[in-house]
Amino acid sequence: MTYEELKAEADKLGYGLIKRKEYVKFKPCPKCGSTGNRDCWYHSSVGPFYVCKKCRWKAKPAKTMAAAKRNWNDGIGYEEDAK
Repeated sequence: MTYEELKAEADKLGYGLIKRKEYVKFKPCPKCGSTGNRDCWYHSSVGPFYVCKKCRWKAKPAKTMAAAKRNWNDGIGYEEDAK
């Protein structure tokens, strides 16, 4: 069955096909290495970002929660952008 046939069959039954969202698992804090000690904060004009409760390291804000998690995991922070 091709994608178009599947899409037509789902449409007949009243369903839609959507892409699965990727699951992003947290890594430890890039600065201090603590695990599970993070808060989600929101920047008023950009969106969510994560802050380590132990060392107060801040990840870069993003438009979505998954992108904010990726910024945390990649170690992209405010301090790097300020320099």
